[in-house]
Amino acid sequence: MILAYVDVRPTLFILGVLVLLLVVYIFCRINKKKDKFGKIFGLIFCAYVGLFTFFLTEIGPFVGQRDTREFIMTWKLVEEENSNSDQPHVRLEYKDFPGHRIGHYSQELLDHLEAQGTNEIEVIFSTVSDYGNVRGYSAESIAGLREWSREWSYGGTSGSPTSSPWD
Repeated sequence: MILAYVDVRPTLFILGVLVLLLVVYIFCRINKKKDKFGKIFGLIFCAYVGLFTFFLTEIGPFVGQRDTREFIMTWKLVEEENSNSDQPHVRLEYKDFPGHRIGHYSQELLDHLEAQGTNEIEVIFSTVSDYGNVRGYSAESIAGLREWSREWSYGGTSGSPTSSPWD
């Protein structure tokens, strides 16, 4: 799966606990309830963990949403002089989103695509989204081929595309 960003939720959780400790400590000092610090912190911590879990983890309805998307793509064999790979480089570009592409280094995929007889193919992706933004994607089927050996794969852009297949 190709990641679209780095997950910062563990850092947010730790920072939230530290801020919670500080706020409860200041509250107890101001209201002269030092002896109730443990109970107050415990209750607020439980509420914090519950809210954090609901809104920022895959248990809640906003994070880790899985979906499939289909795109028409064009493919071509990329000839490389200085390739470190023994496998051929197959590049697939989104027909409706010029400048966006994925690539695979795979002889098996190349053989399958050449047997199709056309350079326009259907590619099915599985995606994972957080709050409606795609976190990662993976090609599940390329022109009907569901499994293929690959040495390496990537996703990328060229130039400055105006729209993205993941918007």
